[in-house]
Amino acid sequence: MTGILKVDQIQNNTGTSALTINSSGEISPQQTTGNSVYGVYNSNNTWTPGANVVPSWAMDVTMVFTEVSHVTQGQEPGPQVYVGGSPAPTGSYNYIWYYSSNGGSSTLHDRRTSGDTWLIAKDFTNPNNIFGGKATFSRTNSSSFIYHFDFHMSNKGYAYEHGYVGTVNLSGPITGLGWAVGSGGFKSGSARVYWS
Repeated sequence: MTGILKVDQIQNNTGTSALTINSSGEISPQQTTGNSVYGVYNSNNTWTPGANVVPSWAMDVTMVFTEVSHVTQGQEPGPQVYVGGSPAPTGSYNYIWYYSSNGGSSTLHDRRTSGDTWLIAKDFTNPNNIFGGKATFSRTNSSSFIYHFDFHMSNKGYAYEHGYVGTVNLSGPITGLGWAVGSGGFKSGSARVYWS
């Protein structure tokens, strides 16, 4: 017997959405394989391969991402950390955002006390920005929830190198990584989060 089962969404018994399948057949929000999860963007203002999937013992949490692009001009997207299944609270991030163009000098933005709720790509508000990269968040011991990060991003849309360096100070271990933007949502992107 052969047949085709056509679905757009799979839910648990209480009706809570667990998985969706887009027109390309990609499953969202997560596909789990060992010590990693994979996810594709959705049109919301935040998306993640999994907000509550990283085990508490993980000392290093990494997100590899490609083709990440937002919808609305004037918005500044960026990576977001989750703790306890929710976005890290305001004031958790202490970082510098920098970028440079071909042959140009570097521009630094001091975001150490800005109260951001995600790592903002300051000044990169055009929806034609298409980000890719690999971000690792590392802690020094199992009793501390201060994670250090230092990573570069590529931009397929424009000839810029981007980067972040700093810390995120949390009340518990990182449980997930994803992307956020103020409004308008995302139009492309995929990511894999893995841990050790």
